[in-house]
Amino acid sequence: MTSPADDNRSIPELFNAAFEGDNDAAWDAVAALHWRGSKDVLDRALALACSRDPKERGRAADILGQIGIPDRTFPDQCFAAVLRLLADDDQQVVFDAIFALHHIDRSRAARTSSPLRTTAGTTSGMQSRLH
Repeated sequence: MTSPADDNRSIPELFNAAFEGDNDAAWDAVAALHWRGSKDVLDRALALACSRDPKERGRAADILGQIGIPDRTFPDQCFAAVLRLLADDDQQVVFDAIFALHHIDRSRAARTSSPLRTTAGTTSGMQSRLH
């Protein structure tokens, strides 16, 4: 596999690949988008965060959570967009948002997601991602 930093696919190709399941190839595309850290990646991920499809909103959180590796880009915009996903009706989107917020800024995320801990912690999906 090519390093995510050296992935030569276009941004549209990476976004397409990021939605081809929940496998290594999809996560490789997400990692490459993290490394790109561009305004184009941000804009596309922000649009997905408003999608009607919960899978798209969840993947948006995955992407926004680590845009700009190793030097984070757009942390305030990413945090604000992902923070809104904590109120999502889909539990998986909320889980994805919690993890993304912690990637962006652990201390701010702890303050915003602590009230969710008791509810989310009882769900097996959350338990498996925490271990």
